Amino acid sequence: MSHPNAFLSPKGRLELAKCIVEDGWSYRRATERFQVSVSTAQS
Repeated sequence: MSHPNAFLSPKGRLELAKCIVEDGWSYRRATERFQVSVSTAQS
C-alpha cells in the first residue's frame, strides 16, 4: 500500500497513465511532468 500523500498514489498513477495512453504523451514527457523515472512509468 502506498502512502496516502505519495505523489504516485493510485490516483497519481492513474493520471500518469491517462497522459500516456489517452493523451498520447511520450514516456519522457510524462516522466518529466510527474518527476518519476521512465522505468516507474513503464511499470
